[in-house]
Amino acid sequence: MDNQITVAQRNRAIKKALSEVYNRENVTVKGHTGTAYGWMTIKVTVSKPIHEHNQERYGHCSICHELQTLEEKKITEIVHETVKKIGSYIGTYSSDDGYGSTYENMHVEARIV
Repeated sequence: MDNQITVAQRNRAIKKALSEVYNRENVTVKGHTGTAYGWMTIKVTVSKPIHEHNQERYGHCSICHELQTLEEKKITEIVHETVKKIGSYIGTYSSDDGYGSTYENMHVEARIV
């Protein structure tokens, strides 16, 4: 019998791990279907820090933009730790950008609200 973890089980484990840090209601882990099977989109809502906001980039002030970047790195680290712990994997794809770039089949978004 094959003991390989399914994509759905992997996604549930990731949601559980992220929920321990960010609360369940702030985390969504969506697995895609069809030709995008195995891909996942992870969205986490993070509270905006209290400070003077300046609109410097992309609708976020520089402090909020930095927070978003740091949270997305933290989320990605939690995802990698969880996937390794459960013995699963995240698929990859290669770009035809001429540099042999390889990317993971996941999109991580920290929403600052």
